[in-house]
This record gives sequence, structure tokens and C-alpha cells, in this order.
Amino acid sequence: MADINAFFMNPSTAPVLPGTFSQLYLLRRDISTCFGIDPTTGQPLPTQALWPGVMAICAGIDLLGKFLAGNDARGGVGPRFTTFLTTYFGISQNDAETIYQLRNSLLHSFGLYSEVTDRAGNVVRVYKFILDRGRGAFITALGGDTYLVDIEILRTEFENAITSYETQLRADATLQTGFANMFPKHRGIRIG
Repeated sequence: MADINAFFMNPSTAPVLPGTFSQLYLLRRDISTCFGIDPTTGQPLPTQALWPGVMAICAGIDLLGKFLAGNDARGGVGPRFTTFLTTYFGISQNDAETIYQLRNSLLHSFGLYSEVTDRAGNVVRVYKFILDRGRGAFITALGGDTYLVDIEILRTEFENAITSYETQLRADATLQTGFANMFPKHRGIRIG
């Protein structure tokens, strides 16, 4: 359980440097900072960097998907990502695919456009995104190929998913085996 405790360290705990910290702890602190919240005090910060904050959430879902699957095999990013979303965000496979395409658009081109292609390279589906904050609906299909995503709900659902996964992980031997497979590769980052 010590590895689980270290991985899920509360992000409001101020880091003591030098030290080694889990990627999840660091991502959660960076997400708070990007959303304009001091990660230790919870107080507002004078600046925000929302797109990098959303990118960090997507990286966190990638990371947690590896732990859930118990592997980080090449070619498995999409299924791991969407499985984590359907399992712990409680969203449909279609909505999970939409968030996966948002991840791709941001992480691969720092943009809000993604294409799905077939094996021959033909475009079979296009996703265009509008990011908003505080509209009240997580994912809204606006017609055609355009989707509105509320990034505040994304952040809240990410935190809720972490709590749910951690709770199940502590009680489920199968999940613990998957976690143990990945922890040596993603033990932490030394700072200071």
C-alpha cells in the first residue's frame, strides 16, 4: 500500500524539496495552477493557462489508463484512455471517443481539430472543438462535427475519477496487480 499512498499523494500537500513525487501528484498540482488555483492553499492565482491545464488532464487520463490496464504497450493508447473514461467518468463510448479526440488535437498539434483516418489514410471522421468553462454540460454536440467541451467539468470529473479509481484499487486485487506492473516504470520524478 505504500506505493499506492505515494502515487495518490494529496496534491494540496506542499512538496518538500529535494524529493521524489508521483507524476499524478505533480500533474494535479500543475492542473490546479493552470486553472488559476494555488495547489497548496486553494486560493485564486492572478493568472491561468487553461489549454496547458486541459493537456495535463489528458496526460493524467493517459497515465491512469496505463495503471488501470496494467500495461503501456504501443498502439494501446486509445483503448486505455477511453476505457478509463467510460469506467471512471461514467460516460458513453461515444463521449469517451470525443474526449480522446480532444486529447489528440491538443497534444499533437496544440489545436482544436482532429481527424480519424482509416488504414489507407482517408479521413473518415472530423472533430472540431470549442472549449468553454461553466456552461453546465460536459460535452455538447453542436451539430455536424463540432463539440463544445466544458473544461471545468472535465477537471472536476478527472478529480472524481481519481478518487473512484483509488478507492477501487485499494479493494481489488486485480487492479492492484495492474498497478504493480506499472508502478516501477512510473514510480516518480526526483525534484530538487
